[in-house]
Amino acid sequence: MNAILTAATKAAFQATLNQPEGAQRYSQFPVHAQEFWSSLFAAARDPKKAQQVIDELNTIEDEPCIENDRVWRNVRAVRSTAKMTLLS
Repeated sequence: MNAILTAATKAAFQATLNQPEGAQRYSQFPVHAQEFWSSLFAAARDPKKAQQVIDELNTIEDEPCIENDRVWRNVRAVRSTAKMTLLS
């Protein structure tokens, strides 16, 4: 269902995260982890996964975490990267 987001979550949890407890309570995904976004950007650059990335980003946009400016900018950047991948 959310294969790309799940893969990005696994990548983020493999890293050591030094965050205060409860820092990610507004999302089911680790949206404050660099590894999460790195994995999403990599998937957005893959022509086979770009459309799926666009589709799955809607899940994050429906969560309260989207009100965080960094999360909002990252979602927009990943979406833009995926769209550019599809156009090329």
